[in-house]
Amino acid sequence: MNPLLKEPMTFEQYMARVMAGVYPENPLVQRAIPFLNPAGSIENVALGQLGGVAVIRSEANAMRSNHYHRTDWHFMVVLEGTMIYFSKKREDPQVTSLELKHGDIVFTAPGIIHATYFPEPTTILAISRLSRTHDQHEADLVREPMIRLDERGVPVFTSTGEEAIPRPRPRPEE
Repeated sequence: MNPLLKEPMTFEQYMARVMAGVYPENPLVQRAIPFLNPAGSIENVALGQLGGVAVIRSEANAMRSNHYHRTDWHFMVVLEGTMIYFSKKREDPQVTSLELKHGDIVFTAPGIIHATYFPEPTTILAISRLSRTHDQHEADLVREPMIRLDERGVPVFTSTGEEAIPRPRPRPEE
């Protein structure tokens, strides 16, 4: 199990809960156990009735999302690069963040404000419940600017201007 998981459950259990409309609190999804054969492997990244699959490519230092979906949900799978995923409940001021790398999967339930930051060129796979045409996607979302890039290109909280990604503290001199 991934040590970041707060609610340990298998990939199949997670997918079954989402398909039943019971959304797990923790957005990080445990990866499925791949099926191996002499030709290689097959690893599921989503199961169930799905409305859209999109490949999203982001340039280094790009900021995306900053919204919530009224009714849609989606999984995001990092195919290459790094994605910092910020999320919060609309009624809760606490923002959580996860750094995701190749193969990591994150889930966003309806009503969860989320933003994504890409410190390097990154490609993700977005798998949604609803159709992913641009117009349909835009009609279901509400913009909520939670994170922005400041004049240095650093992600900061829109409300306070504080850096959203904690920087490592210098080591004390010995």
